[in-house]
Amino acid sequence: MRNPFYGALAAAACLAAVAFAAPPKTVDWKTYVEPGGAYKINYPPGWQVLTKGHALVITSPGEPEVRGVFGITLRAGDVSMDEAVEKEFVDPDRSQDLQQSPARIADTPAIKVWGSKKGDPGTRIVEYYVQRGEHPYYILFQAPHAAMVRYSPLFNAMIGSMKFLD
Repeated sequence: MRNPFYGALAAAACLAAVAFAAPPKTVDWKTYVEPGGAYKINYPPGWQVLTKGHALVITSPGEPEVRGVFGITLRAGDVSMDEAVEKEFVDPDRSQDLQQSPARIADTPAIKVWGSKKGDPGTRIVEYYVQRGEHPYYILFQAPHAAMVRYSPLFNAMIGSMKFLD
């Protein structure tokens, strides 16, 4: 018979390791500056930058099934942050583990939404809805659930480096 104490102890040790993990070294990180001058963000070396219009996607090295993805794009300007988040939560096909809380991105109020990706429970997402003046942004981090422990410090450092320039 398995002792439940050991399972709880192992879980606590994993959480402690995540909570006290050293922040990533960011000295050799690269900087992406949005061509219109709206924002800049730092990202790890070896990650690939893809852009299309106002959308930016930065992906980690590796095969798609283990890759971390960071993205930012302008949202439709006629929908508020609150309305965009509400729309996500009333979607009958949404993941049932979605949660939300107030947040700040580059000293700007935001709403953070996190949970499993709609239609893909093996992928964890963290989304931010940000309203910067007249510019509504959508920011996304995603990675496989099992790899999020590795990617979270990198994603947090990336979002911590973000600066709005307008």
